[in-house]
Amino acid sequence: MSARAVAVRVHLTTLGCAKNRVDSERVAALLMQAGLLVAADPADADVCVVNTCGFIAEARAETLTVLAELKRGTGLPIVALGCLVARAAATPDAVEWAGAADALVSFPDYLRLPAICRALARGHKPARRTAATPPARTCRDAFANGARALFGSPRSVYLKLAEGCSNRCAYCAIPLIRGPQRSRPLRALRREADELLAAGAWEINLIAQDTGRYGCDRYGRPRLADLVQALGQRSPATWWRVLYTHPAHLDDALLDALSHTPGLCPYLDLPWQHAADPVLRAMGRGITRRALERNLARIRARWPAAVVRTTLIVGFPNETPAHFETLRATVAAGLFDYLGVFTYSPEVGTPAARLGDPVPAAEKEARRVELLRLQQGVTARRLRRFIGQTVAVLPEGPAAAFAAWDPPAEAVWAARTSGQAPEVDGVVWLTGEPSAAQWPRARITAVRAYDLLAEPV
Repeated sequence: MSARAVAVRVHLTTLGCAKNRVDSERVAALLMQAGLLVAADPADADVCVVNTCGFIAEARAETLTVLAELKRGTGLPIVALGCLVARAAATPDAVEWAGAADALVSFPDYLRLPAICRALARGHKPARRTAATPPARTCRDAFANGARALFGSPRSVYLKLAEGCSNRCAYCAIPLIRGPQRSRPLRALRREADELLAAGAWEINLIAQDTGRYGCDRYGRPRLADLVQALGQRSPATWWRVLYTHPAHLDDALLDALSHTPGLCPYLDLPWQHAADPVLRAMGRGITRRALERNLARIRARWPAAVVRTTLIVGFPNETPAHFETLRATVAAGLFDYLGVFTYSPEVGTPAARLGDPVPAAEKEARRVELLRLQQGVTARRLRRFIGQTVAVLPEGPAAAFAAWDPPAEAVWAARTSGQAPEVDGVVWLTGEPSAAQWPRARITAVRAYDLLAEPV
């Protein structure tokens, strides 16, 4: 029997963000196309593959824990791929992060993954860091436009517009991990969107490191407006959502296109990262506080229905108590509907790493908690405007399956409105099971911190 005929079973674990989830869906399809089986339980597998995250220190620590637990719990050969491997390859002293893995597969080698898994299942150990063949660009393009095996419900999915980032923010290792921005062709995105719709997607979330720069590298100008208009016309009944747009790249033309596109969710994800000009300059964000405020005022004027989410970083090396107070006052002013906060960690090879890490970890965490405490009150106040309204919702599943989200006692089902992005914002807790029809409706009855309570209609 040939090696190809052996039914090698692979368990796939995904860590990190939605972009990693899309990569894992492509990895799963790649394995299945090569004749391998994907096992839901590591106990049923011959090989474990972990799509790692190496973006920040916390993600690296989580990855190392998962790798060690898999090795200890299964005894199976383990393949690590993804961001952590890219960081380990670029930083020799970081190889220990993936020390529990039997093989490290870098981005250029993803197409060789089926052969690597077969070799490990037969007891052969490939080189820990595989050679970069075929050429990186050829392989990455083939992988980025390859098939996907969707995880979970097909109702809510992601469409990755580009790989890498060219913004070069001082704190960010993404350009070191994934290189400069490489936008996918419009035709490839339209084709994949059609495939996702045919698979049953109700909601398609457009993602990239910076969606606002989509097309700049390939077409010489931003093409996000063209893309969302084409997609909205393709299926106006679908929820199209744009995530991860640098505020400096949201101009009037893009804002008009977004606000007038059928089916586009009234939602903007604009990572401010900070609100004090000295910190913004040190971060290399390319925008001032005044410009950020003008940007937000323009959104509220031209698209009043838009829900605005942002992310912030606390504890940057030059963040003084006065700078943090500026940030605190900005959050308390109630500018955002939803907000996420990260604590700064120095990343090897980034310009910010040369500034040291003078803010104590305990102080960073205290600042993070303070901003989240303030935002919880802001979000609750902003959500009250929906009480009494009847809205379309996307059902997520029975409330019992979301125990980690702390559902209220009366909750029967979890759902989301078009103003709630998957996994990062609040949810709608329904007091009864929703209609089986597409886009069931619910009447909002109360607010619970970041969440809404509603009755199915």
